[in-house]
Parts: sequence; structure tokens; C-alpha cells
Amino acid sequence: MILVFRAVIMLLLVVTLSNPSPAQQSPARINLDVKEFTLKNGMLFLVVERHATPQVACHLSLRAGSALEIRVKQE
Repeated sequence: MILVFRAVIMLLLVVTLSNPSPAQQSPARINLDVKEFTLKNGMLFLVVERHATPQVACHLSLRAGSALEIRVKQE
């Protein structure tokens, strides 16, 4: 009985792992109309308008930090 149970479990495992998951299929193409604006001070704006939903979202990304500092050699 245990041998039959193990065989059924192994068969289910093989069938489950052999089918491609939906994540492996090619992703659907998303077509966005991105408008790009740059202010005089160099700030870049990317705007995507979607009138299907009545909401506003704002994401801020700053290129700043110690990784971007210029290192000065001290003699």
C-alpha cells in the first residue's frame, strides 16, 4: 500500500512539474503613452495618463547618495 501511495505521489509530482507555468509564457505587451518633460533645472518628469481609473500616483526617484559623490585624492 505504501508503495502505491509513493508511486501516485511521484506521478502527481512529475505531472505538476512538467506543465509550463503561466509565468513562463510570453508576457502581454503593454503599450503606454509616456510623455517626457525636463525643467530648466534638469528635473525630469515622466507622465503617463490613464483615464480609465480616477486616481493619481506619484513616484519620486533621486539620483543622490555617497555612491555618486566624486572622490578627491588627498595628498
